[in-house]
Amino acid sequence: MSKTAFVLLILITGSVLLVMACRKEKANQLIDCPRTYSYKNDIDTIIKTHCRFPGCHADASNSGFTMNNYEEFKIAVETKGVLAAIKHENDNPMPRIDPFQQTAYKLHDTLIQAIDCWVRQGMLDN
Repeated sequence: MSKTAFVLLILITGSVLLVMACRKEKANQLIDCPRTYSYKNDIDTIIKTHCRFPGCHADASNSGFTMNNYEEFKIAVETKGVLAAIKHENDNPMPRIDPFQQTAYKLHDTLIQAIDCWVRQGMLDN
């Protein structure tokens, strides 16, 4: 391998590692928990506003499960992949614009962060 090719390989490898490090740093910023989140004061309001209405998770007619209270939401997080759906990390993104279509809008990062932090903080009923 010539000296020029070797230097070029080093530069490309370094650039790729730098880009990957920046992406990882940005992802980690999203999951930093600036405070303790409360189901009653934080999470319930998010779910009520974006998920809990007729045809979605106020009843199980289209969704198959409800999220009307702490216990139901905790079970949904533990068994239904709700956190991944909210983050759009699976093939069932939420919240849906229309419960009969796959189209979904993504919650604001601060709302996703609140739910993610609440989950990582132990899903306390507080």
